[in-house]
Amino acid sequence: MEYTDFHDKLARHLIDEAKDELDVVLRGFLIAEFYVNDFLEAKLPNGKVISNSSLNFRTKLEIIKSLDPQNLLTEYIEQLREFSGVRNRFAHRLDYKLQEGDIEKLSRSIGLDKTRQSAIDKKGLLRIIIMQILANIFTSFLINKTVHTELSLADKVKRLRKKE
Repeated sequence: MEYTDFHDKLARHLIDEAKDELDVVLRGFLIAEFYVNDFLEAKLPNGKVISNSSLNFRTKLEIIKSLDPQNLLTEYIEQLREFSGVRNRFAHRLDYKLQEGDIEKLSRSIGLDKTRQSAIDKKGLLRIIIMQILANIFTSFLINKTVHTELSLADKVKRLRKKE
């Protein structure tokens, strides 16, 4: 199974199986955290140390930001920060209910047109937003990991040629 097929099946299953807004957020966040850890493992020489550490999610995002000097991932890091904020409110407040402000911030982060939102229930809209965030980070992280690997291989070839 290709990595992209894995993403599609995992994200759809976890999000589609969600019972309520809390479940959508927590399941979606588990996937996002998996992608962040996978990215760190690929980009850093000993990335498992970071991905398996007790560093919080926002710190891991700062590390990713530091690995992105051209700011190609800035938009997606901001989407993850917004998503993390919603997840934290659910995780740390026993009686938390999704607020309109949460939906608005998440929608803005992915550029979702407000006029299209009114026809969709809150849970459905949340699913759409989170699926878009997951697709964005999956694609951008995958491309960035691939480009990084290709550049690293090219650098290695150059170094070998210099030694000859």
